[in-house]
Amino acid sequence: KIFQGSILNLRGEILLQRYIPLENRSGKEALAVVHTLLQDLLQESTTPLLGIGIGAPGIIDPNNSVIRQAANLGWYNLELGDLLSQEYGQNVQVVNDTQAILLAENLFGTYKNSSDMVVIRIGNGIGAAIMCNGQLLHGNGSGVGEIGHVVVVDGGERCSCGNDGCLETVASSRALIQQAKQLARSHPGSALHQLTTDIDAITLETIVEAFRLGDPLVTPLVTQVGYHLGSAIAHLISVVGTPRILLCGGLTEFGKPLMDVVRFEARRRCLTGRLTEPEICPVTLTTNLSDLVVMGAAATLLANELGLFW
Repeated sequence: KIFQGSILNLRGEILLQRYIPLENRSGKEALAVVHTLLQDLLQESTTPLLGIGIGAPGIIDPNNSVIRQAANLGWYNLELGDLLSQEYGQNVQVVNDTQAILLAENLFGTYKNSSDMVVIRIGNGIGAAIMCNGQLLHGNGSGVGEIGHVVVVDGGERCSCGNDGCLETVASSRALIQQAKQLARSHPGSALHQLTTDIDAITLETIVEAFRLGDPLVTPLVTQVGYHLGSAIAHLISVVGTPRILLCGGLTEFGKPLMDVVRFEARRRCLTGRLTEPEICPVTLTTNLSDLVVMGAAATLLANELGLFW
């Protein structure tokens, strides 16, 4: 819902920040917001810059800094790196936003220099960034870690990708909000009605508050989200063998109760005989997702400019 621009030092510390609400803008209008942010930051910068790092949603070709597909922004085959480099005379690196979060944790966080880890971002969409043996998996530009579009419910609801029953249709914040609104309409005694008089105005924050109040309508919904996430994580662990899964995004606001369900279901469904139990926990640097993305974008720039390679 917002674009954030920041200036950071070489330690990954944020020195200056600017925010611009996206306000449902897409395509050229969303690109104009990027230019406005960069122009504001460049005007206020008092020291030379190493370059510009961009953390963007969707399918990214990191070798060419091209956004292949960011459907929510209306960007397709956008050569953002070349465009910004020509405009501002800076080296530009573009990385997927979830991969940016992983790189931030790997360079600046508690799991500094960890060689095997996965970061899963759970918001309106669900995506994963994967590092194995110290290498960040990029694939061939067609997208890596799109676990939000793994089918988990046969004959389930239609997903934005065109499939039915994807993980995003049952475990994303968008899906949870939709389910809560539907149930609230037929359950006037829910705490949701105490928190807002307009069902259509229910947000994730409303649901989190109702959950903390022990609303019997909301609690099963959150448990079901944890069940589906845990199941998907188990499949991911079985495929890549990573011992460490870090979660981030709005749904982590449900805290330990959700994490407990996710851990239980993931461990229950993991292959038996593993040498170590999988570690599943929230990201460690900060709960501010936008900060994590800009820190990761900076990490990507450092990697390319200073010879650190993932």
